[in-house]
Amino acid sequence: FAAKRAQLVLDLDRARGALVMADRSQLEALFSALLVNAADAIAEGGSITITAAPVADGEPKPGLPAQDSAGIIGKESLAGLPAQDNSGIARKESLAGRGDLEICIEDDGCGISEKDLPRLFEPFFTTKAPGQGTGLGLALARTIAQEHGGSVAIQNRPSSRSLRPEVSGQGTARHGAGWGVCVRLRLPLH
Repeated sequence: FAAKRAQLVLDLDRARGALVMADRSQLEALFSALLVNAADAIAEGGSITITAAPVADGEPKPGLPAQDSAGIIGKESLAGLPAQDNSGIARKESLAGRGDLEICIEDDGCGISEKDLPRLFEPFFTTKAPGQGTGLGLALARTIAQEHGGSVAIQNRPSSRSLRPEVSGQGTARHGAGWGVCVRLRLPLH
C-alpha cells in the first residue's frame, strides 16, 4: 500500500463484538488474496475501504444481488441444506438464524470487464499480465469462505459516469462498467 501511496479506510465499529468461528490462518490467506487483488487494481493514490457489520440471514447488501456476478450461489440461497464444518462434514447444529458477519472490501481501481466477471472464481483464471498472478487467489478465497459456511461475491461498483476507461497493469485502456470493485464476504456469526 505504501508503494502506491494508497489510502486504507477501515469502518469496523458496527462489527464490534461480532464473533465467527474460523481458522485464523485460512482467513489470513483469504484476506491476503482479496487485498492483494484490490491493491493491484488501484492507481497510485487510490483507496481501499473495508467495512464490517452483522446482517440478518438472507439480508442482501443494498446494490448487490444475493447471487454473485459469476453465478456462484451464496450461502443464503442454500436454505435447507445442512451446514458443514471445515472438513466438509455436516454439523448437527446449524448456525442458521444467527445471521452473518458481512465484510466488504471496496476499491476505486479499474473494475472488471463484464466478460471476465463470470470466470473470476475459476482456478488459474487471471486478468493480470503474464507473470503477475497465478489465478488462484479468488478460487482459494471462495473455497475458504465456503469451508467456513460462508460466501463471497464480486461486483463492479456503480459508476457516476456512463463508461469509465480502465487501465490494466500494462497501461492499455479497456472499458468496464464499474468504478472499482466491491467484494462481499459473508461468514456465519457464532
